[in-house]
Amino acid sequence: MLHHQRAARRRSGSTAGPRGGWSPAGRGTRPSEAWRHGEALLWITVAPGGLEETGRQLSRHPQVRFVSATTGPVNLLVALAATDLNALHHFLSDTLGALSHLSTIEVTPILSGVKRTGLVRPGSL
Repeated sequence: MLHHQRAARRRSGSTAGPRGGWSPAGRGTRPSEAWRHGEALLWITVAPGGLEETGRQLSRHPQVRFVSATTGPVNLLVALAATDLNALHHFLSDTLGALSHLSTIEVTPILSGVKRTGLVRPGSL
């Protein structure tokens, strides 16, 4: 990055990393580095005939915190608590890979939380 580009970023208060990605305070942190607490949302498309069965199977898994049927192209929302990226990978490949009614899965890692049901973070009020 050229000197004048760094100076312009400092003046504008931009938090974009050197390649245009998001990073806290412009430090260039990659999402995989920021994802330390292991939470993710899984947006899953399930065949209509397997929606209830799939939801019940996932709700019994110890890493699954929340499961809900939704409407639209994605019809199952799962909140997952994994210990790290390796545990997330194993959940996706082993647990979800064994389910027969899935057609698509989209994963949204939660990098930072601001508000959470039943939990008030220190200094947030």
